[in-house]
Amino acid sequence: PTDGDGDGVMDNDDQCPTVGDQGYGVDATGCPNPPTDGDGDGVMDNDDQCPATGDQGYGVDATGCPRPAPVSDRDQDGVPDADDNCKWRYNPDQADRDGDGRGDRCDRWDDRVNDFDRDGIVDADDNCKYRYNPDQADRDGDGRGDRCDWRDDRLGDGGNKNDAKRWRWANPYRWFRR
Repeated sequence: PTDGDGDGVMDNDDQCPTVGDQGYGVDATGCPNPPTDGDGDGVMDNDDQCPATGDQGYGVDATGCPRPAPVSDRDQDGVPDADDNCKWRYNPDQADRDGDGRGDRCDRWDDRVNDFDRDGIVDADDNCKYRYNPDQADRDGDGRGDRCDWRDDRLGDGGNKNDAKRWRWANPYRWFRR
């Protein structure tokens, strides 16, 4: 007696003598077993690297292993919610200047009272507390930061609220000088 297809069932008892084992084994009649998917994930057991673990609710990858749960990032700043110090507002830099564990973008107003313009200089020491100026530049030395100096300080008096109005009246050709 011979076993022409090499499936372990002799040819005289083999109902499929020309078809051997195709990776799924053969039954008692010598015919190949159909492919099986024991965990029901859509990947046949012989190709499944995780044959005992099916779909966990997020699908499976090509190897039959479950996909991980998606990472939640509500504010879409690239920082997963589990690590985000301000889950509801976009803040990819995760800045937390006051060290309270809550990101600067989520700090309540009472946390900001000491630095209105949020430039890192407390209001008592800030030479321009309502405008962002972390460098505290003051080129004219008037004690007011450059960001708070009046733009139209062309009269050379250190700038005041009326400079722009006086410049307009004193210079009818002002538009051509800029």
